[in-house]
Amino acid sequence: MMSKFDILFGMTNKMGSLGMFAMWSSFYIISIICMFADDTQGKIRNFTLASQAICCINLCTYGWAITTKTNMVQASLYTINADLAVTILAWAYFGGDVFSSSALGIWNYFHVILGVMMFVQNMAGLVVIATDYDGWVEFKGEYQIEAAGGRNRANI
Repeated sequence: MMSKFDILFGMTNKMGSLGMFAMWSSFYIISIICMFADDTQGKIRNFTLASQAICCINLCTYGWAITTKTNMVQASLYTINADLAVTILAWAYFGGDVFSSSALGIWNYFHVILGVMMFVQNMAGLVVIATDYDGWVEFKGEYQIEAAGGRNRANI
């Protein structure tokens, strides 16, 4: 039977360090391509810049997690919420009007929808961790580096 932690953080565990790094890198690269290819100005472009500039902290976190063989679930909780919160704040700052039929406008639809979904899931996850810390420690223990093999199940 899956625990509440498996339900909340299972995707991150399954993706592991390489998968999470690839996902966030692809978001960043797609934003750069859209900004080069699309000459849209104003709120739409400014939102993309703001949201992706803060996204860079996730790339740093994942680099640290990969090089230290740290559990990817725990590592992602260090910075991903700041990234997602700033993205949502930027969306509100620009009045929610950051969408269009241009490449950047379409990308912003994806980015905002995914960002809100991930932020809600992570906030729920933090509430669950705060209310069942012993369960969290047990869950993390299942994914820590095994002494014999030196492999972290969450980072495969």
